[in-house]
Amino acid sequence: MSNIRLDRDLVFLDVESNNVEGIISMMNTKMLEKGYVKDTYYASVMDREAVFPTGLQLKNIGVAIPHTFAEHVIQPSIAIARLKNCIEFHSMENPEKTIDVKIVFLLALEHLKLKILSPQRFMRFFQIENKCHNWFQPTMWVDFCSIPTTMNNSRF
Repeated sequence: MSNIRLDRDLVFLDVESNNVEGIISMMNTKMLEKGYVKDTYYASVMDREAVFPTGLQLKNIGVAIPHTFAEHVIQPSIAIARLKNCIEFHSMENPEKTIDVKIVFLLALEHLKLKILSPQRFMRFFQIENKCHNWFQPTMWVDFCSIPTTMNNSRF
C-alpha cells in the first residue's frame, strides 16, 4: 500500500477561479506535471463530481473534496487550494443545494475509501475544522508545515 503524498507544490493560496471546472483543472495540471495522476484523471473527477457532488458545509466554512477512482492515480496525493473568492459546489448531502466553497481538497487515492470515511472524519484527520480561522491568515502556511509529507494510506 502506497503512502499519500502531501506535496507542498500542491498547496495553492488565494487562487482566483470562477467555477468548479477551473479550480479542478488548475490543481489537476500540477498533479499531472508531478506525475501523480494519469491524463484521464481530470475528466473522471469531473464526471464523478457531476453524479456525486463533494461540497460540504462545515461550521464556518464550505469545503469540497473532489476525487475519483484509483485507476486514474499513479501516486496517491492530495492537492489543496484556498480560494480568493468562493466557488459554488453542489452539496454531497443534498445535491440540489449549493455550498459556497473556500477550500478545495483534490484527492488522488489508491483506494476509494471515502465511502467508509465520512467527510467529517477526513476533516478531523487534518484538524481543519478547528483551524479554519487560521486558513485565512497570511501565516496559514505554518499549519501545512505541521502536516507530514506522507501518511500511510491505511489511516484513511
